[in-house]
Amino acid sequence: MKSAMWKVDKTGGFRFSDNEDPCQLGLFANCTDKMLSGEIKTKLSGHTLTAEQVKEFVLTNTPAYLFKGALKILEEAGDLKIISAPPKRRYGTFPDDNLGNIIFRIL
Repeated sequence: MKSAMWKVDKTGGFRFSDNEDPCQLGLFANCTDKMLSGEIKTKLSGHTLTAEQVKEFVLTNTPAYLFKGALKILEEAGDLKIISAPPKRRYGTFPDDNLGNIIFRIL
């Protein structure tokens, strides 16, 4: 391993990052909560789902993996209507231990 690192950084500082290339495109540069909320609304509008099902959709059909911020945006905009949730659930939150128990409709 040290031999490979010396080949990359001959100063011995062992600093190498291909992230410093200004010509390199960022893979997830446009993956924001706002973009994801739009994608969820476009693809899942009219469906009744659990938060767990939305998590699976995000993981398998988008470049994102964080989805709770997008669901919060949808709920605040009135595009997500909660049908059933645990009694102590706070508005705009989707706790990991209750993802299968939070049922909503994407409007």
